[in-house]
Amino acid sequence: MIKNKLAKLILTTSVLALPLLGASTEYTYDSFSLVGIEGGYNYIDAAIATATPATYRQDNKSLGHLGLKIGAETENYRVFLSGRYYKGQDNAFDYIATYGGEIQYLFNMFNGANFFIGANGGVANMKFVIQGEPFARTISSPYVGGDMGFNIHAGDGVDFELGGKYMSLNSVNDKSGTSYQFNSVLSAYASIIFKYHMK
Repeated sequence: MIKNKLAKLILTTSVLALPLLGASTEYTYDSFSLVGIEGGYNYIDAAIATATPATYRQDNKSLGHLGLKIGAETENYRVFLSGRYYKGQDNAFDYIATYGGEIQYLFNMFNGANFFIGANGGVANMKFVIQGEPFARTISSPYVGGDMGFNIHAGDGVDFELGGKYMSLNSVNDKSGTSYQFNSVLSAYASIIFKYHMK
């Protein structure tokens, strides 16, 4: 199921990005189309609450992720459509996947690197099991957040990106008297970004 969703994501983002990649504007000479492969480490802030008896406990998780992003870049701006798949060491989550986009402002301080800061948003889909429950829970929730980091120019057509990302979810799944709340995701990641001149 998740493979089908990732295949649909790749097809959808490719189709949606075509106008970006093929548009002819005044920035064409300094514009690039981008394809990035990303890997990272994530900390999910979550909690479990029950009404009877009244209990509350943290259930934070650490997960790795892989992602694909495509987009475009001018001298000072960058935009991506992205998809990420998250996986932990335990089997608590059947899947976590996010689909969304990022827009970033680039500070070109050095010849060999630049700094970026930006905003992100999209949808997070999850399926998981709380220990001791005989059923699975699902969540589909919008998220918003911010990101920042550095791009190191490894060559004319390749950037190596190091960044951090924050996503606010504030999503609750309430079932059988127990509420599971996802608050936020904090990520550290690295990407290889391939750059192609727009024509």
